[in-house]
Amino acid sequence: MYGVDMSSSCIEIAKQNGFDHALTYDVVQGLPYADNEFDFIYTMDFFGHVEFRSKDPMIAEISRITKPGGYGFHGIESGFIDYLNCNPKNPDDTVRKYVYMEGHVGVETLEDILDRFSKHFEIVQAFPFPIRPLLNISNILNSRFWGEEFCSAFADIDNPTSRIAADLVLGWVNKYLTDQLLQIYGNVVLPSRVADTGNPALNRFIDTLLQGCGFSMTTLRKPQA
Repeated sequence: MYGVDMSSSCIEIAKQNGFDHALTYDVVQGLPYADNEFDFIYTMDFFGHVEFRSKDPMIAEISRITKPGGYGFHGIESGFIDYLNCNPKNPDDTVRKYVYMEGHVGVETLEDILDRFSKHFEIVQAFPFPIRPLLNISNILNSRFWGEEFCSAFADIDNPTSRIAADLVLGWVNKYLTDQLLQIYGNVVLPSRVADTGNPALNRFIDTLLQGCGFSMTTLRKPQA
């Protein structure tokens, strides 16, 4: 198992977590591997931090090092961020805050993500990940997302075991909702492909799931040569 990252501290963590080979490298400048070297490429929480001008070359590099018939899986921040109307001098600007939060300089819609990847890969599966309001329990408590009443009630039973149990339940509910979306709409779930149900309440619920929480999951396959 190989890993590459621009952060040396991340590489040290990777080595502790069982990677056989891990190195620090400026991945925007290319990937230090041979053509058709890997059966599977995985990225998580990466492409939303890559500048738009570097995305296509990065995807081309991923394609280059993937074997024909090989797969990729990418968890990518997604959504419409109005970068062009950002005021970087205003500390209260919503887009500026988002960019300064861990460097979200390259977030785009799932449609745009798939358009980029489809130049090199077959899209096996893609969907917005409906993690809002199904965040893990720590995030729910820290953000007070479910309100003070829930946070107060959970505080009465809060311990490491109850947090694990809560995360397991949230994970299973999330998987159930995701599976339902995939069964209804097929392996590529995009808002533009979802028909009006005729029920405004149901439309709002489905739209909430499709918007997710600014994250998407995409599985790819490189065509055979």
